[in-house]
Amino acid sequence: MALPRRIFLMILLFILSTSQFFLVISGLSTLPFWSQDVHSTFPFSIYSFPHGSPPGQHQHHHHLHHHPSNSHYTAESAFKAGYSVEETVSPELVKYDNYTGDIYGIMVDAGSTGTRLSAFHFVKSLRPPYMRLMAECGKHLKPGLSYYAAQPDLVYENIVPLMSRAMECIPKYLWATTPMELKATAGLRLLPPFIQDRILDNVKDYLKSHSPFVLSHDESISIMEGIDEGLYSWITVNYLLDTLHHKYEGEEVPEKEHSIKRLFQKEKLKQQTVGTLDLGGGSMQITFIPLYDWTIAKAPPEFIHRVRIFGEKLKLYSWSYLGFGLMSARMQMFGLPQENSDEAWQSTSNRLQSACVHPDITVQWQHASTDYVVSGLPHHSSSHNTSVPSSSSRFLECYHTASDLVSASIHHESEISKEVFYAFSYFYDVAVEAEIIGHVAGGEIAVGVFRLRAQEVCDEEKRPERPFLCMDLSYISALLMDGFGFREDQRMVLRKKINGVETSWALGAMFHLLNTFHNTSQLELPRN
Repeated sequence: MALPRRIFLMILLFILSTSQFFLVISGLSTLPFWSQDVHSTFPFSIYSFPHGSPPGQHQHHHHLHHHPSNSHYTAESAFKAGYSVEETVSPELVKYDNYTGDIYGIMVDAGSTGTRLSAFHFVKSLRPPYMRLMAECGKHLKPGLSYYAAQPDLVYENIVPLMSRAMECIPKYLWATTPMELKATAGLRLLPPFIQDRILDNVKDYLKSHSPFVLSHDESISIMEGIDEGLYSWITVNYLLDTLHHKYEGEEVPEKEHSIKRLFQKEKLKQQTVGTLDLGGGSMQITFIPLYDWTIAKAPPEFIHRVRIFGEKLKLYSWSYLGFGLMSARMQMFGLPQENSDEAWQSTSNRLQSACVHPDITVQWQHASTDYVVSGLPHHSSSHNTSVPSSSSRFLECYHTASDLVSASIHHESEISKEVFYAFSYFYDVAVEAEIIGHVAGGEIAVGVFRLRAQEVCDEEKRPERPFLCMDLSYISALLMDGFGFREDQRMVLRKKINGVETSWALGAMFHLLNTFHNTSQLELPRN
C-alpha cells in the first residue's frame, strides 16, 4: 500500500506546482499599471497586483476585503459609501513588493477660474518607485476663490461641496489621519495682500471647524509659489508617464561616485523625461531637464533649481510667469496693465475693445469678480476714417499685439526647440475649442497649427459663442513661437489626463505633502 500512497503524493505535488506555474504566467501577461485608467466617477477605483506579477504591473482586481466592522461589506456598497479605497492589498503584493501600507491625501487646487479637489490613494513600498498611485477621486467647481474678493466672508460657499466630496472619497475611519492642503495659485497672487489674507483666513477658519481632515502645519492653507506650481506639474506628468520609475533599481551606484555608469544613468533620465507647459488663468509655467550644461550656464540663475525626486538629485529649468496666464493675457491685450501692478487697481473702466474681437460682437465677460463689456473695434460711417481692420488684417493686428506682449518678457531658450513637451490646462482647452484636437484623447500637433488656426478663426464671420478664440489662439501661438522659441514644425503633446489622472500640479504637490506628513524620505524636494 505504500507505493500507491507515494504515487498519490507525487501526483498531488505535480498538480499544485502546475497551478502555481500558470498563476505566474497569467500574472506576467497582464498590462502595465500605467496603461490603465485610475480615474473613476465613483469614489476610488480598485486596483491591486495580480498573482506573481513583477513590480509595476497591475490589473483590475474586483475582490474587496471585508470592512473591519462589517463582515458582509461588498464592493458595490463600498463604492456608494466611499470605502472602496479601503481594500487591503493582496498578500501577493505584501510578499513580492515589500508593501508597508495604504496612504491617502487630499489636495485642493484653488485656481483663478475654479477650485478642484483631488483625493489620492497610494500604496507604500520599500521598492522603487516607493509610492504607487492606486486611484484619484475628485470634484471641480467654478468660480475660483478670487471671485470672492469683494465678499470674502462668503468664500466658504466654494469649499462646502468639495469637503462633502472628500468625505465620500475617503473612508470615515481614516478621516482623522488623512492630511489635506489647499493651495491657491495666480488668481489669489494677483489680488492685493489684504484681500488674499482675508480670503485664506476665512477658508482656514472654516476648515478647522468643519473639516475632519488633518491640516498638518501653518502653511496647509496658503498661496503656492509659482515655481512650485511648475515643478509639481513636471513631477505629475513624468510620474504618470513612468519616466521617473525603476531607473536605478538594482543599480547601487554611490551618489558621490562620478562613475561612467552613473553618468549614463543621468543622461538616460534626461532623455526619457518630458518638459511641461502649464497655462493657467493668471500664470504659466515651463519646466524641463536641460540636456546641455551650457543651457544651465547661460540661463538666469533663478530659473535653475536643484531638487531631489525619488532619491535622485536633478537640475531643472523651471520658471513661472505671473500675469501671463490666459485670462491675465487677455486683460493686457485689451490694453490694461498687468493685474499685479498698482495701475491695475486704479483702473475703473469696464469697457474693453480689441481688434482680436469681431467688430459686430459685444458680450459680457466676468473676470476676477468684475463685469466687463467686451467688443471689437467699431465701424465708422466714413470710408476715409475706418478704424476697424479688415478680416485679413484682424489676425495680423491681434497677433502683433500678442507678440509684443511676450517678446519682451519671456526668456527665449534655444534648447526648448529640441525638447519634447506636454502642454495642458488652457493649452488643451483652447485647442479643443478650436477643434485642433479631440476633447477626450487630446493629441500630438505641430506648434505652428495654433498660428494657422488663429488666422482662420480671426478671418471667420462673427461667432458670438466664441468671442475670445481669435485672441486666445493668437496669444498661445505668439507665446510659444515668439516668446519661448518653439519651431513651427516642432511637435508637442496636448493632454488633459494621463492614465485617467489630471495633468496638473496636484499630484506632485501631494508627494511633497506626504513626505512632510509621513516622512517618506524617498520623495524629498529640497531646493537650494
